[in-house]
Amino acid sequence: MLRDFRNWNIFLNELIKDDYPSPPDKGHTALMRGIMTEWISGLKGVKTVLDVGCGDAAIAEGFFKKLGIEYTGISNGMDVEKLKGLGKNVINGDFSFLEEFADASFGLIFSRHSLEHSPAPLLTLMEWYRVSAHFLCLVLPNPAYWGRVGQGHYSVLEEDQWNFLLKRSGWNVIWRKNTDQEFWFMCEKAKRY
Repeated sequence: MLRDFRNWNIFLNELIKDDYPSPPDKGHTALMRGIMTEWISGLKGVKTVLDVGCGDAAIAEGFFKKLGIEYTGISNGMDVEKLKGLGKNVINGDFSFLEEFADASFGLIFSRHSLEHSPAPLLTLMEWYRVSAHFLCLVLPNPAYWGRVGQGHYSVLEEDQWNFLLKRSGWNVIWRKNTDQEFWFMCEKAKRY
């Protein structure tokens, strides 16, 4: 079945207006340091990462560089050109549409507090599956702490719902952790059904 996505494109362009600046703060940086220390540093064989929804500062880049992992960030933020001027390896784009990347382009897809901004998280997870060679590290807000409603937060779900979407999109959860603020999922590619 061939579909015409013109209306979807109009809708997605309208939703870009819901984007907002996300400058680094001590709390989020500390939470990121936790996942880098506990999980990312223990991954074997990962040479490249795509940080989907890297934000206005691409703060994960420094953590990945310290681990010897080649970093690429993607953001539809207003500050992409500024970040490039600071030497950050970021591109302007929509993390649900990664057509500029071939299949299995990155050893790891890293998403921290970004997937909840997708109006179609299942399809986004399928696209991330396509461009990942091995792993997905997914960090999501725990609605018990953050609530369900927020600017640009279209998909704030409970853990069981995320588990279902991950499985349906072809991801096998190999590590998981819940904190009062976040759900953490480390996933590897499995066969999709």
